[in-house]
Amino acid sequence: MQFVIQNSSDGQYYLEVLASGNNATIAVTETYKRKEDARNAAELLKRDSGTATIVDKTQ
Repeated sequence: MQFVIQNSSDGQYYLEVLASGNNATIAVTETYKRKEDARNAAELLKRDSGTATIVDKTQ
């Protein structure tokens, strides 16, 4: 899995989460005004993704 910091069309930053095998986009975050905030979000996702739970709200 990769967390890629991208530039948005309005000069802000966002994260694109890519799958390990085929680099397909599996998630895109909100935009951040500061690149540092996008990087912090990536670090939080990286740190916490291994302990994440799956919540199914369809039932």
